[in-house]
Amino acid sequence: MYQVKNDNVFLNVMLYGPPGIGKTWLASTAQNHPKMKDVYYLNVDGGLATIGGRGDIKAINIVGIEKFKPTAEKPGLGENQSTLEDEFWRLAARQGDYADINTVVIDSGTECQTLNLEILSTEAMKKNKSRSPDELWIDDYGKSTAQLKRIFRWFRDLPMNVIVTALPQNVYPKTESKNKTVEPVEVRPQFTDKLGTSVMGYMDMVWYLYKDKEGGHLLTQEYGIFKAKTRGMKFSKELGLIVDVKDGLDPTSKGLDLTDIFDLFLNTEQ
Repeated sequence: MYQVKNDNVFLNVMLYGPPGIGKTWLASTAQNHPKMKDVYYLNVDGGLATIGGRGDIKAINIVGIEKFKPTAEKPGLGENQSTLEDEFWRLAARQGDYADINTVVIDSGTECQTLNLEILSTEAMKKNKSRSPDELWIDDYGKSTAQLKRIFRWFRDLPMNVIVTALPQNVYPKTESKNKTVEPVEVRPQFTDKLGTSVMGYMDMVWYLYKDKEGGHLLTQEYGIFKAKTRGMKFSKELGLIVDVKDGLDPTSKGLDLTDIFDLFLNTEQ
């Protein structure tokens, strides 16, 4: 269920969909709501051009997952760089520039796992010179899953709105995975199976963003092969199965953005 902390209600959402579909823009509309701003982007995939012109959203580039540990080779991080764990502790402390942040966006969760696996593979290669930098072992996936499950769970429990974006993944029958003519049996956020199952369980909302000839839409409940969910009986009912989404490039377009959805959430679930 949603979390009530300090008499406030917060959304935590996994928002997934194809590249360029508008996930970053939709998450950025939280800045337009007085109870959701200030929004803070943890930028993992470098895709913030969509919100670059706003000028009212803080962002930092994430270059690691676990807490940064200085070494002789790398005594510090570059300007505007950080790690997910370091940013979590700063957000949890809510001091200085972090005191007024009400929404944090991890953009994207899929790239978090890619980054983490690259780091783990590089570290393992230093210990085993025979390994290729492009070679991933089962141990790498196990460590990555454990680390990211912990980090995502921590973020979910922050006393603020938490939005995690992700790419979609088509899941095919295991015996037919290489046959491109076979239809997928499931569409879900793109993570490894174990991490994806855990993260989808952590989040109260898992929404699939897609477009057709009529515009953008959010699928808010599981439908056919598409994984989605909305917790909160009243909120789920009021939101409906499919939500029309505003077009970020057309100010006259009809539909909802996160400000409208958050108001509906407050009115039904508070």
